[in-house]
Amino acid sequence: MELEQWLNGSLAHSLGLDFLKIYYHSSAESARYAFSRARVIFAPHGGVLSNLAFAHESTVVVEFQPKRNLRLCYACMAYAMRFHSYAVFIPNGPEQWININRGGYTLSLSAIKDFWKDKIESEYHLLNSL
Repeated sequence: MELEQWLNGSLAHSLGLDFLKIYYHSSAESARYAFSRARVIFAPHGGVLSNLAFAHESTVVVEFQPKRNLRLCYACMAYAMRFHSYAVFIPNGPEQWININRGGYTLSLSAIKDFWKDKIESEYHLLNSL
């Protein structure tokens, strides 16, 4: 919930963007619409990322994945589609995962903020200045 508050609050505001949350059971039309208009996507690894097919190549994507069972299929898809910025956030240790289980996980907000600031933010601003 903290992550969602940060995405919907200070991050969206600082980038001048609106926040939209897509659920795995959202309709195909709403997912297609959201991905086609997205400038930044934060998402856990999963089938909803197949909607990257509708995203613009300048969309910045941050995918969350645990270190074990790493799957890069959506990163490869983005590469093949010539996305300019695709990042896979893999926490370095258990302190960055608050909770992880088969049903889902919660990430450390400070780890995500640091990742955004250190690895992604400048790329986002560069892409938007073109």
